[in-house]
Amino acid sequence: MDKFFGGTYGTYEDKVSQARPFSKCGACKRLTKLIERYNKLECETCKKSYDLPKNGSYKLVGERFCPLDGYQVLLYTSAATQAAKYFICPKCYNDSPFPDISNHISCNLCPEA
Repeated sequence: MDKFFGGTYGTYEDKVSQARPFSKCGACKRLTKLIERYNKLECETCKKSYDLPKNGSYKLVGERFCPLDGYQVLLYTSAATQAAKYFICPKCYNDSPFPDISNHISCNLCPEA
């Protein structure tokens, strides 16, 4: 797909290189990049990508880190309902550490929070 539309819209790699540094990776402790158009966080050092909730905005609130994996916690605000705000850990959101809780876990559902 990038082969056909890359010249017009830019490739995903172009978007990563242009993305702004955002939050700390729990694995390497370096900054991940926020790619808002794709709702992703990308760690170029670890070569990992994390999906984020769609249709909203992301913000850092101080130096808050997940006690399970050390990733910096983000505040997600839904674009549809401004009252819908919740904290997420990028790693836990993509890969729940709890077998009885499915993926896309937010910090308010975490028994360790």
